[in-house]
Order: sequence, then C-alpha cells, then structure tokens
Amino acid sequence: MLAKHSTRLLRLSDAFGLQPSTPTNTFRTFSSSIAILSYKNSRQKITIPTPDRKPKNEEINKMFVQRVEPETNKLLPPERLAHLLVSIDRKTHFIELVQDDPPVVKIINKKEAHAFRKAYQAKKKEQKKEQKEVQMTWNVGAMDLVHKLQKARKHLERGNMVDIAFAPKAKQELPSRKEMLEKMQHVLDTLNDVAREKHQQTLERNVGVVSLRPQKSKSSMEDESLMAGEKEPPVENEGS
Repeated sequence: MLAKHSTRLLRLSDAFGLQPSTPTNTFRTFSSSIAILSYKNSRQKITIPTPDRKPKNEEINKMFVQRVEPETNKLLPPERLAHLLVSIDRKTHFIELVQDDPPVVKIINKKEAHAFRKAYQAKKKEQKKEQKEVQMTWNVGAMDLVHKLQKARKHLERGNMVDIAFAPKAKQELPSRKEMLEKMQHVLDTLNDVAREKHQQTLERNVGVVSLRPQKSKSSMEDESLMAGEKEPPVENEGS
C-alpha cells in the first residue's frame, strides 16, 4: 500500500510540474552559524575597568574632559574627548581618567607607565621580604662559621633581610673588643657580593649584630629613582 501511495504522489507531482520536496539542513546551518559567532565573540578581548585600574581611551565615558598640563600640573580648558583621542599616537601614548567629577584626564607615555608599574611591583615585593636571623657565639669554630655564613647567604639570595648576631657563651673566655670587631668585619667581607649593611653594625654589652639586606642591582636602583621621581603633586585648578 505504501509503495502504491508513493508512486501515485510522484505521478501527481509530474502532472502538475511539482518538484518533490527534499529535506534541508536549515536548522543545522543556523545552529552552526550561532556556534561560530559565539566562538568569535569569546575570542574578542573585552577590557572592563576595575577598582584598581583607571579607565583608558574609549573606556572613558565622557564627552568633555579637562587635561592636566604636565609642566604646570594645572587644568586646561574642557575639550572633547574624541578630539583628544585623535590627537595622540596610540602606539606610544594613551589617555587615562584620573578624576571622575569633574572628568580630568592625563596623556600617559606607555614606556614610562610600564617602567613605573615595574618599579611599583618591585617595591611591593621588597616589602614582603622576611627578616631572618643567624646566631652564633664569639668562639664559633671555623667550619661552623662557614656553615652559618652560607646559611645567611642563601637567605640574602632569596631576597630576605638578615641579622647576624654574635653573643657570649657561659664559661667561655670573651675575645677582645678588637677581635669582636674583626669578626664582624669578616662577615661583611664574606657576604659583600650579595649584601650590604641595612644600618650600622652594633656592639653593646658584648653582643654584636650585623644587619644586612640584599645587594641591589643597578636596574632595581634605577627603578627606585624612577618611583621617587614619579610621585605626582595634587592637580591644581585654574580657579584656585
């Protein structure tokens, strides 16, 4: 019966010039298009300002802004943000919102901003360093002294501060003050390639302390000077 019915439908289709319908993949094609579009959108980088990150360029949702004059640190007259964006070289500079109401912006050099951020992160890392202490007696043996100083060296190489303390031991003869100072100087001479004095060594009541901090590289010293130079004074308003 089914075969006869199908044959009859085909004859009717031929008689009226109709083409038999064929199944299409419309739904499948539509679903694939949505999947491709979703993938492309997920690949796009969307930057959303966070509380610790100031809005930049098109993220600044303001029509008019006031720019800070770098030399005088005073506010210039209001101008359209769109005009300001066109005037800068995006490869080397960007505009950053430094105050929301009234909207105040600064034109930032990308290289300087990167160097400042690097120095700031290094300073935060410096603050997280631990304080270590290595103790020994004035009559410490030669091999034990080498072991203690190697321990101090490892702490310093990890970026930690180190106090090396010499103290008297009961029933042991104390060295002379000159010998004490010589032993403390020996510590400095042995570790001078990885450390420098945090503050001046002390010798009081037969207890000597040598306070050391990691030797700073040339780059870290340059970063510190940059951090010091980048501290900005408050913005002055023309009306003040």
